[in-house]
Amino acid sequence: SDRPGGAGETGLWMCERKSVSDGWSRATNLGDNVNSNRADLDPFLTPDGLTLLFASRRRLRRWHDIWMCTRRSIGDPW
Repeated sequence: SDRPGGAGETGLWMCERKSVSDGWSRATNLGDNVNSNRADLDPFLTPDGLTLLFASRRRLRRWHDIWMCTRRSIGDPW
């Protein structure tokens, strides 16, 4: 999103909910561990919730590279 509060052109944010019948939480920015000051977009979360893949232009190229971050458990930060 390019919403206010991000670190760059576009950044990755997340919402959570406890069950499919519950409402979504407020969007929170994934922070500097994930986002850069360039365009970070098109996230894909693996079914186990431990790997996040996304596109980014952080290397100042004309095209986007694919980036990945992992965590040990769903409760851990990125």
